[in-house]
Amino acid sequence: MAKGIEGRCFQAQVLNRESVLVRIRKFSNGDERACRRVIESNCEAVAQQCGKAVADDLMECNSLRRLREKSRESFFVVAADGPRVIGMSRLEPNGVVGNVYVLHSKQRRGIGSAIIHRPENEAKQQGLNAIGAGVLSNAQNFYEKHGFRKSGKNVVRAGNKTIAIAKMTKCIAREGVQKTATAFFKSHDRRIRALVDLPKERKCFPVLVLCHGFLGHPKQKLLAIVAKRFCQAGFAVIRFFFTNANAEKPGKNVPPVHWHEQELRDALAFARNLQGADAKRVFLAGHSYGANVCLLVARDDPHIKALVLFAPGRELKEYAHLFENGVMKLFGKALVVTNRARRDWLEADLDYAVHKSRRKTFVVAANPDDFVPLPSLQKRFAGFETRVLKGTDHFFNGSEEKAAAEALLFLEKKVCAKKSK
Repeated sequence: MAKGIEGRCFQAQVLNRESVLVRIRKFSNGDERACRRVIESNCEAVAQQCGKAVADDLMECNSLRRLREKSRESFFVVAADGPRVIGMSRLEPNGVVGNVYVLHSKQRRGIGSAIIHRPENEAKQQGLNAIGAGVLSNAQNFYEKHGFRKSGKNVVRAGNKTIAIAKMTKCIAREGVQKTATAFFKSHDRRIRALVDLPKERKCFPVLVLCHGFLGHPKQKLLAIVAKRFCQAGFAVIRFFFTNANAEKPGKNVPPVHWHEQELRDALAFARNLQGADAKRVFLAGHSYGANVCLLVARDDPHIKALVLFAPGRELKEYAHLFENGVMKLFGKALVVTNRARRDWLEADLDYAVHKSRRKTFVVAANPDDFVPLPSLQKRFAGFETRVLKGTDHFFNGSEEKAAAEALLFLEKKVCAKKSK
């Protein structure tokens, strides 16, 4: 059996079907061309059942550049017959399974069943209760065979043709495992969607409000694992969607920072009013941009007991170079920068927020971090209690459990006094 992908223990699954030996491994640099050939081999069947326009659209959405981006944005595995890639699948941060393809000449040998299980197993490790998929008619039977059920449909246009895409879901929650509930709270006259994890002990529990990064997602692996570990430790955990700055609905314009500050304040009010919550033990945690929003809110709220910052983003004014020509290009998106948003980003006083939060803040840093170099972060947070996790990136890929454990240890040791017997 092969050893782990990118330093983690990840057993390779070997199939022996008609002399085909297949190993499931994580996508590596250079696999994009082979993956594109795998998709291309399926285009004839797609064209026959759904039309040539759909097949052309499929190839356009899976260009070499987009495949490389997908490998960075999601959990992406390939099936390899020796050095040759013959299959692929991935799990998006929002729990959607996609790009499940097997080379046409290698189909009906059990390879598809093997690779669709990898995203499912990853979703279980992330603490997700369900996974979804958007499926063309030619693949619907395959997904139903593997436990997915149709839950709706989307209609899209490909060329001059209207195509129905089945929305399919699969429940993967185990009995006895705490399920994540969806809730809503109000902020600036709109409903904000939140994910709520409640502990088994429903009396006088502490609450953690957890913020995603810019164009991130509350279900991304780091946040999902943090929520799971804290919930197991007796915390309620609230994750919510920043308006126009989440991966699910990114919006067309760069949102002003004060929008998200207000949303976080309203999320805190929602947290303090949870039935059974200890309003005196409410904590904040955020990743990247979300960490900066936490700092800005904690600056003016003395009732926040402590903060945990996962790879906190740079000073917001340092992103001015991304505002050139009135467009912000980030993570493959191009957002329009309004004058209001530009002013908000450039004038946010994070220096003062950092100074005010020194005594109650814990920083978890990654090294190497391509977005926030470690020397810059250490200079900005000099004097703060900090842990540096080596061999991981800005998103803590492969080190999510370590990051969650360090954060939990800080809050339990420094702030959460043990209940008196």
